[in-house]
Amino acid sequence: MGATDLEVLQAKFAQDEEAIKDDMARGTAKNYDDYRWQQGIIQGIRRCVGTVRDLEKAHRESEYEDT
Repeated sequence: MGATDLEVLQAKFAQDEEAIKDDMARGTAKNYDDYRWQQGIIQGIRRCVGTVRDLEKAHRESEYEDT
C-alpha cells in the first residue's frame, strides 16, 4: 500500500524541520532575530503536522462510521 497524501505531507514537513534544525546547529543565525525566525518556522511546521494528524484521525474515524 502506497503512502497517502497526508503521509507524504508529514514526511515533507519532517524534512523541512530537520533542515532548519541542521542550519541552527551549524550556527547559521546571524543574530538573535534570525534565531527567533528559525524557531518560528519550526513552530509553524509543528502546528501544520498537528493539523495533518487531526485530518488523518478524522478520516480514519469517518471510515469506521461508514461501515
